[in-house]
Order: sequence, then structure tokens, then C-alpha cells
Amino acid sequence: AGKQIEFTVPDYDEEDCPSGDFMLMGDDSGDGYWAQAPNAHHRLLILDVDGQRLVITAFWYPDTSAADRAAIDQILASIRIG
Repeated sequence: AGKQIEFTVPDYDEEDCPSGDFMLMGDDSGDGYWAQAPNAHHRLLILDVDGQRLVITAFWYPDTSAADRAAIDQILASIRIG
């Protein structure tokens, strides 16, 4: 069981962000999941695997080719658990 979330990172100015990075999710220690670039599109698969949370992430840039995006979709569709 799980959820799929998709979002696009805003067109941020890296100079306006602490350390020049845009944190998407994280904790107080600074560990987390960071945007790689403005306008990147992210897909998160958040799964419950025997009571443990598993998060699978994929992302691509606006200029990522259709072939590369199809390959990402194929990789995600190929994941088998258990």
C-alpha cells in the first residue's frame, strides 16, 4: 500500500537559499532530500512495506528527453518488493 506524489520545484534563485540548495524534506540536522535544480520534476512513491516506510524517488529536468523520461518510468514500473 502507498501513495504517489508528483511535484515540480519552483524556479528558485540558488543564491537566495541557505548553502545555495533548496531542501524539499529534511530534519533539524540538515539531512534530507534536496532539489538538484530549479524547475526539476519529482515523483515520490511512498510505500508501507511490512510496517516500514519506503520512499522511492525519481526526478528529471525540464529538458530531459522523452526517451529518458520513458526509461525512468520503466525503471519505476520494474520495482518488485517481496
